[in-house]
Amino acid sequence: MRKIVCKIIKQKLNGGFNMLGELKIDVGKCTKCKRCLDVCFENVIEWDEENQKPYGKYALDCQICCLCETVCPSKALIVIPDWSKKYYPKPISKWRNER
Repeated sequence: MRKIVCKIIKQKLNGGFNMLGELKIDVGKCTKCKRCLDVCFENVIEWDEENQKPYGKYALDCQICCLCETVCPSKALIVIPDWSKKYYPKPISKWRNER
């Protein structure tokens, strides 16, 4: 069982902080259905054609909606938020920077 872990540690995003602590993908459980790619409106998860597995390419853009985790039939994805950070949605973050 191999796992891919994408960790984000205190990186700024649009004036706010990204709340993703970890995006865990268990490649051994993945059924290659690509549902996670279809539901992610921020395109956080990409598909590695060569190795035939998903990976977190744009983890800083994750909005913690957990749709990818919800639609995964084999529960190969786990989204772990970092609740210690303040979250400002993109429009608010942009507004705060303009002030």
